[in-house]
Amino acid sequence: MQRLNIEVRGGAHPGHEIMVLQGVLNIDTAFQFRDAVRNHAPETLILDMTAVRYVDSSGLGAIIGTYVSFERDCRHLLLAGTNDRVWDIFRICKVTDVFTRYATVDDAELYSVSAPTSESDPPGSETSGGTDLPHAAVCDEPSQSSEDRSLHSEPGPAEASDIAAHDTARS
Repeated sequence: MQRLNIEVRGGAHPGHEIMVLQGVLNIDTAFQFRDAVRNHAPETLILDMTAVRYVDSSGLGAIIGTYVSFERDCRHLLLAGTNDRVWDIFRICKVTDVFTRYATVDDAELYSVSAPTSESDPPGSETSGGTDLPHAAVCDEPSQSSEDRSLHSEPGPAEASDIAAHDTARS
């Protein structure tokens, strides 16, 4: 069985946490990842994926599920240190425009506190187009409940289990 080590530490800014992942994020470790995310509810979570060697469809589904959950609650999920091999999985599944890829945790932290107002990509990041995943509803209204916000957003993507089932059915 493949292993995934997870360490969570505080970020450089209030409301930020960094989740350092080491190993593989796959069908054997996706639930461990989801449990770790559920135990932490920062405003901004940076996934440090520098030491992640491999991600399969179940692992990608867990990351997508985390993204959707965070966006629904007007929180932010950022990816840092994602290697090209892992990023290719995002590219193949056409979800690269949903996530911004930062070269380092420092780049992600810098951008998260000084987000540009334009639609351009931040320095030290990489994205590209081509997905139907919804972006969160407007988060300018802090008094609005998550139930109210969900009325203004499009339906979310398939859950990780659906992705894994589809992947298994194809093999």
